[in-house]
Amino acid sequence: MFFFVIGLVFPSTGIRSDGVILGVGAVFAVPFWLLRRGHTYVAAVLVLTLWWLGIGALACTSSGATAPAVIVYLVLIVASGLMGRTLFLWVTTLVCLLSLVALFALNQSGLVEPGRGIPNPGQPGESVAKSVV
Repeated sequence: MFFFVIGLVFPSTGIRSDGVILGVGAVFAVPFWLLRRGHTYVAAVLVLTLWWLGIGALACTSSGATAPAVIVYLVLIVASGLMGRTLFLWVTTLVCLLSLVALFALNQSGLVEPGRGIPNPGQPGESVAKSVV
């Protein structure tokens, strides 16, 4: 919400991600609604799943397994451990490790170039992340 307001008040900052911020706000409104209804465990699982999907997408578009964003997988594992359910901790650990293996395989196969992300077929030498921004 902060960046949305800053983008409206100071348009010269170049923050044009109003749709992204509103979309993220709408997606995180569902776990908030679940929290208000008393479903804390379901809301926490949903938030961790959304973080896992977001970090995976960010890592794929930046530089795969070598992206700094994959450190957040460790945060997800710790957060799932703090939830107090051992099964969810093991499932989260397994999913995060498999995600890292998949990102490493994408780097090795050349589908995600280390340091550049997913190659943009329209502009050789450019990544998809640079063309979106």
